[in-house]
Amino acid sequence: MAFKTSQTVAMVHKVLLLGCGDIAQRLAKNLSAKNLPHCVPQRRYDIVGVRRTPQKNMQNICYKSLNARDTAQMQSLLSAHFDVIIMTMTPSENSDEGYRQGYVEPIQTLLTALAAQTVTIQKKTPTLIVFVSSTAVYGQDDGSWVNEHSITEPKRYNGKRLLEAEALLQSSAIDSVCVRFSGIYGPGRNHLIKQVRAQQWRDTDKTQWSNRIHVDDCAGVLAHLIERHQAGKTLEPIYLASDSEPVSRWHIKQWLAAYLGIIEYEEVSDYNGAMQHKRCSNKLLLESGYVFKYPGYRWGYR
Repeated sequence: MAFKTSQTVAMVHKVLLLGCGDIAQRLAKNLSAKNLPHCVPQRRYDIVGVRRTPQKNMQNICYKSLNARDTAQMQSLLSAHFDVIIMTMTPSENSDEGYRQGYVEPIQTLLTALAAQTVTIQKKTPTLIVFVSSTAVYGQDDGSWVNEHSITEPKRYNGKRLLEAEALLQSSAIDSVCVRFSGIYGPGRNHLIKQVRAQQWRDTDKTQWSNRIHVDDCAGVLAHLIERHQAGKTLEPIYLASDSEPVSRWHIKQWLAAYLGIIEYEEVSDYNGAMQHKRCSNKLLLESGYVFKYPGYRWGYR
């Protein structure tokens, strides 16, 4: 069910980035640009970023170090009364336990700390929590389209734990949004480019759909949702965030190979059989007014 903020919402003063890696840092730059005096409406974003290990403050982020599974540390952090909390967590390791510790337990800790804070100071904060999830929560493998209302029956532990984390947050009384990103690419995320340079071609490349989103658009989507919230506009509880061009892995790799000069031209696939995985629809996100910086892989990989 969609929720709508008050039309007289105060401008955001404090944003907490729980997990402050690449996406969160790009988001901070995006929000900080709105602090400039020529921006209308003028907003002031004071941003705190939380990481597992200490880091020197940046121009637009004040860093804090804490264990996101420690309730006492979380309560101390939340005493600053943040207006918006963005959760871009990462697993401690690529395992079921790593995903439980990286996603489920931090949300449990956050909600426990917020409940204690509400009782203590009789104030409901924050006004919004945004949790970065993944399209791994979908289990479809028949080439079908999925959207925010599609059945979520993940087959692997990562999707199951992310879905568990989503459910915890959505069952709370705090307004929240879960953003399910598809395959993120961009600087430092060059897996496919490395495969192409090594000329690693697989028979399954032609039969598998690939859904992607550039890391700049990840930050852009999060900033867009924050701005909508502050403007008193309706937000849905879930957004699927993927670019507008689901494509086979074969097409991406062929295009990259041609663009990099590894092959002379991009061939046309003659495969017409059944496709695997899924195709992700971004219709709801587009209807909310978001405009992609990179609407497809050709723009993003260039």
